[in-house]
Amino acid sequence: MLNVWRKGLITPVASGGNVTFAPADSGLPKMIYICSNDASNHAGTPWTLVNKPVEIFPPIPYGSIQKIVRTSAVAEVPQITTIGLDTAETILASTRYKISGYNTLRRYEGSNTLPISISYTSPAVLSGTPQTDMINVYTVLVNKMNARVGKTWTAYLMLKVAFTTGSSVGDLVKNLTIGETLTQATSLATAKVAGVVISTGTFYGDNAAGFLYLYNVNANWSATSYVSTGGTSAAVVTTAAIPVVQGMTIVDDAGYYAPFPSTRKGINAWKLENGFTSAVVNTGESTATTFARVVGANGVYPIGTAAEILAKIGVFNIDRTDTVSGSAEMVLNAFPVTGRTYTRYNIYVNTLPPVQRVADIQGAGGMIYTLWVDDNGGTNLAAFETALTAVTGVTII
Repeated sequence: MLNVWRKGLITPVASGGNVTFAPADSGLPKMIYICSNDASNHAGTPWTLVNKPVEIFPPIPYGSIQKIVRTSAVAEVPQITTIGLDTAETILASTRYKISGYNTLRRYEGSNTLPISISYTSPAVLSGTPQTDMINVYTVLVNKMNARVGKTWTAYLMLKVAFTTGSSVGDLVKNLTIGETLTQATSLATAKVAGVVISTGTFYGDNAAGFLYLYNVNANWSATSYVSTGGTSAAVVTTAAIPVVQGMTIVDDAGYYAPFPSTRKGINAWKLENGFTSAVVNTGESTATTFARVVGANGVYPIGTAAEILAKIGVFNIDRTDTVSGSAEMVLNAFPVTGRTYTRYNIYVNTLPPVQRVADIQGAGGMIYTLWVDDNGGTNLAAFETALTAVTGVTII
């Protein structure tokens, strides 16, 4: 099994000088060094006392690396789920409406946490107005979801409003971006975009018309014919009505990779159970070239951003008996620079003697070296990879 996990961070130098080696000598194998300094001055040259390496990891025997896996940095994108976007639910009397959610990455005491369920039973006598009854059911469900202790989401009522003259400024975009903030001219009221359905025209042609689905709508939103502009896409739309409740939107909280696995958040799977007959769950953004429908944003885990790495690094109290923040298992040789991103390299090493090694990296004595490399250097990152491949003889995947 993999029983050791070491971690380090470097800024790559020109010509791949962070990677060097000591040649085989007196029966010892060639040893590979990954350094925080320029230890060789150019790739493929063994280190000398003049260019002594500042080692990040212990020397790695040549031939013991089984694979090197690269993961490029990505920013976090909260997942947005809509319920009832396509069809408004018709509420029935004395009916239990139930929503269940599950996060497969959230664990407690060594086991996956159980699904959570939120439900509400409609009254025996309805109001007589379908819209009012639907608002009542979704309002209770939203309030119950947001009242959950330890929740990893925020729920909102989702509203629908018609739009016209949708256009993309400078043709830089061809639709609104899910999750972005719309700001209404004059009133300066704001709302978040949960979905867009285009009935006619296109944003590219400056003649799109259809329906917006909004959440977290400011109370000052006006029914007057105002132009609203997207804060991310800069796309503009004109609306001339008060949005009406259509369903609900569930937004996963940020912080998918909390310092400890048991507190991981986000990426919840939702399903409708009892009661619902028309509404459906929509998650995932459409990539259709017609741009006729864009619903929900896919959640993405943060990898390699300075903030994400800093959140994991263990910060200890003064006598180092406990961690103040982060994880005691996450200790690096240096701190990442705020605002930068880092490419991650997982180097899988088999520490068994050569005669006992097998292809299966899960065998006893395995080790993972995780190296975060500042990727803002551009050409230096490419030089680092070239040197790493050349010295180790392993192709990065």
